[in-house]
Amino acid sequence: MNIYKDLLYTDKDFTICMRPINKKIKNIEFHPNTRYINSHAFFNIATASFVTFPEKLELIGKDAFAKTNIEEILLLNPTRIESAAFRDLSLRNVIINTKSIPEKCFDKCIINNLKLTNTEVINSFAFASAKISNFTFPDTLTDIKERAFVNATFKNNVLEIPKSVKVIESQAFYLAKNLYRIVLPSDLEYLDPEFADKEIKIIADKKTVELFPFLKDRNIDIISLDYMLDNKKSFKEINAKFKEFEK
Repeated sequence: MNIYKDLLYTDKDFTICMRPINKKIKNIEFHPNTRYINSHAFFNIATASFVTFPEKLELIGKDAFAKTNIEEILLLNPTRIESAAFRDLSLRNVIINTKSIPEKCFDKCIINNLKLTNTEVINSFAFASAKISNFTFPDTLTDIKERAFVNATFKNNVLEIPKSVKVIESQAFYLAKNLYRIVLPSDLEYLDPEFADKEIKIIADKKTVELFPFLKDRNIDIISLDYMLDNKKSFKEINAKFKEFEK
């Protein structure tokens, strides 16, 4: 066992951080060699409010920072994250470079600014009951899993799904709050009939509606997405038009 700035490491090279020796730690500063942060390493340590992640970090374990008071997560280098690693947090800024957002990763979180980099999959319950203010899906995203955003609250009431997304599973946006419109991409390969509440208006092109005919029974506007993109019209402009029509 070795100690670095009140953090206990299991090896002499300071690659595996086990836990803090000070249960009232405020600023978490890892050894530059740190590659792994153990599961539950800082779980429920209410005094923990600031963390600096090392460049060599490869893995953050389950519940590692859950129920702490850290306000900012900056993971600029590719990092694998296990389930519920950041649940029950109030966060100002989140920048994460990871291929997969695991189950319950941000469960019950409040997030002001969220940026996902190189993310391909958002797993089940990843943002369950979260409150998200500023967020845009990354253009690397391919899969939105079952109940990924169940009961989540969105500040922006229009959600644009990027063209890269191929799969949206059951109840991905079930019981989402303040979400009035979802813009579907034109290259979807699988869309579960129960992907969102039926009260939410769906915006899709003719190709998507033909591929998933159950959309015809929903509150839907069929538009030419290709026309919009060719003419560089934003979904904000389209949304403004819809609001005018609804008056």
